[in-house]
Amino acid sequence: MQLIASPHLSEEDINAIDAGYKSRDDIIAQSLNAAIPDTLDSNSNQSQWECLAWMISKGMLDIKIAVARTSSSAGIYHEKLGVFSDDDGNHVAFSGSANETSGGLVSNFETVDTFTSWRDHSRTDRKVSNFEKLWSNETNKVEIINFPEACLSKILQHTPDRQPTAPKTAATLKDHDRFQIPEGKTLRDYQKTAVNNWINAHGRGVLQMATGAGKTITGLAAAQVMHHNRNLDLLLIVCPYKHLVTQWASECQSFGLSPILCFKSKKLWMPLLNKALTSMEDTVKAPTTVIVTTSTFTSESFQSRIKHFPAKTLILADEVHNMGAGSTRECLPQSIPMRLGLSATPERWFDEEGTEALYEYFGNVLEPIFSLKDALDCKALCQYYYYPILVELNEEEAREYLKLSKLIAQLAGSRGEVDGDSRIEHLLIKRARLIATANGKEAALREIVKNDPNFKHHLFYCGDGTIENDDGEMLRHVDSVIRMLSGEFKARVAKFTSENTMDEREQLLKSFAKEDLQGLVAIRCLDEGVDVPSTRTAVILASSTNPRQFIQRRGRILRQSPGKKDAVIYDMVVYPPRSDTLTEAERSLVRKELIRLSEFAGLAKNAAQAKNTLWKLQEHFHLTDI
Repeated sequence: MQLIASPHLSEEDINAIDAGYKSRDDIIAQSLNAAIPDTLDSNSNQSQWECLAWMISKGMLDIKIAVARTSSSAGIYHEKLGVFSDDDGNHVAFSGSANETSGGLVSNFETVDTFTSWRDHSRTDRKVSNFEKLWSNETNKVEIINFPEACLSKILQHTPDRQPTAPKTAATLKDHDRFQIPEGKTLRDYQKTAVNNWINAHGRGVLQMATGAGKTITGLAAAQVMHHNRNLDLLLIVCPYKHLVTQWASECQSFGLSPILCFKSKKLWMPLLNKALTSMEDTVKAPTTVIVTTSTFTSESFQSRIKHFPAKTLILADEVHNMGAGSTRECLPQSIPMRLGLSATPERWFDEEGTEALYEYFGNVLEPIFSLKDALDCKALCQYYYYPILVELNEEEAREYLKLSKLIAQLAGSRGEVDGDSRIEHLLIKRARLIATANGKEAALREIVKNDPNFKHHLFYCGDGTIENDDGEMLRHVDSVIRMLSGEFKARVAKFTSENTMDEREQLLKSFAKEDLQGLVAIRCLDEGVDVPSTRTAVILASSTNPRQFIQRRGRILRQSPGKKDAVIYDMVVYPPRSDTLTEAERSLVRKELIRLSEFAGLAKNAAQAKNTLWKLQEHFHLTDI
């Protein structure tokens, strides 16, 4: 910090300078020296002087003095100007301030003008330039001199042995009460039970809760109880995506926490984290809270800081299944004793080893397991209509499908096992892309939109492959859907993909909620963590065989929202022509898919209709026993 201040010179001081009795610098030094106490006690604002001395001694604060060049009165330099800058060259400038008195802060009518470089570049640059000229003593009518050495030495005599902290007054002791469940939010019975079971498991375990059932609030409530029981010093929240960091930050603030967000340049978060770790003390204050993306968590920069985390640290992993990946789980710190994982689907698809490693680190899944049915029964999620749309592959697609299926069956062997084989996984992905972009889906989508009288708040989930249009042009699936909706139906729709920046995604979601956009067309970006409660209708044109994707998506769609009575889901289910070449391995995979679809159909408001549609598929594959 660079600080320019003015000494308080009395009329007597001014007269002495004018008469030449004493030099101006001597008078200024005398005035400043009189303001600095020789010794510190409770009557001399001890903590403030120690903080001032500490900052100067560490090179964190540089002070200069401003003196009016031409003045015969006892005036002072009284301009209120400041600039905040970050390492990326952004600036916030202000002019004006309120005096730190009861009159200035409470009684008076004060104004502070602020300017930002990203909104008002010219004014902000002018303020920055004015300050730089002032600091360099290039401003008319004001002279800038260095802080007197003798006064500086007197201040530095008060430098404490260790970094000072805020005095332990009655006000700061109330910090313990800041970490609380927000007023107006009440935990449901299943959330209370989950928290109690985690506490009884000595602060370890995984909570398996349906998407939309309040995992975030439950996780923070568990941390809050642990803090009150054991004076938690640090809460580390790990999220797979950047947008989840900002969502968690908002929820943390509602609980009275002030999180440090670690997901951009380390130049931005490293100083804040280092400062928090070095100033930490064993008090009853709210815990230091750090929210980090998985990619930053596994970085060398962040891992080097974890060894400095206090003993009373809790690691809370959102969408904990992501932590089971090989490179990620190697970074899980054994030194952190308290661990909590959250997920609607903690088991990792095709990765028994990763799943076992997760449970070994975080602990087992705790009761109660809160299912979709539970969430619907207690009205945590809204009711829905489910319409499976059966789409048969054409001849060319069917040949490729059967070819891939035969290879999968050969690799799986007679037992029909496919888990844990990367070769099979590759073939499954290839087949999934074939299914995702099946030609018959375009006609099915056209019929859905054509017969929808209330086209708004629609989500469209596409595959990540390409398709050939009627003109022989190859298009990404998402672009083909955008072209149809905006071209044929004149719909206001936009892509929502990984290519969008965070700011763009936020703006798209706002436009979607306000109905400026009728629909969003996504690939996978809306699968985990993005809150889109205003969604009324979803069209799933493509989905993987991984049940997690479907579970995450339905949670996005069924979230409660003001005025939202129920939701509608169209789910395109692609199937090949019946063939004698389908093996038991192939039928086994179809069986798993039908079990998932049947469960979801059975919970819908139109359960009989949805099940009747799926029955046709069961007959097709001789799976009527499901």
